[in-house]
Amino acid sequence: MAYTYEPIATQTVSGVSSVSFTSIPSTYTDLKVVFSGYNDAPLMYINYNGSTSGYSTTFVGGNGSVAASARYGSPWLYVWAPGAGTYFNLSVDVMSYANTARWKSWICKGYITDNSGGPTLWVGTWASTAAINRVDIFTSSLTMSGNFTIYGIKAA
Repeated sequence: MAYTYEPIATQTVSGVSSVSFTSIPSTYTDLKVVFSGYNDAPLMYINYNGSTSGYSTTFVGGNGSVAASARYGSPWLYVWAPGAGTYFNLSVDVMSYANTARWKSWICKGYITDNSGGPTLWVGTWASTAAINRVDIFTSSLTMSGNFTIYGIKAA
């Protein structure tokens, strides 16, 4: 089965601590958020519909010689943990985001682009059957700069 990626919105930011995508239509099967840029903070977070509860996250990563893993709960999905002051790329895929009969599952893939770290993978769930119509991404402190794009994915 082929899939079509349709850009819903793009934001280019500089020195901000949060980015919001609102009024997300429920006409797609999945969502994908892509970021390429710089982060001053040691952590970035994401939440859906403004909710700060019901999240469960598992992290695995490594740099070729050291591996790491961790589990996190609420209040937010931890999407990336770069060292402070790093350039990186990440993508967050949210499956069945508009389905009101199931919890939302997601996967985040990231990579630090300056070779100071390796790839990471975060997976998790949001224990809610609400259709996602808002995505907020923010830092734990300081700021982020770069390009964010949210895509709707349709099965062709």
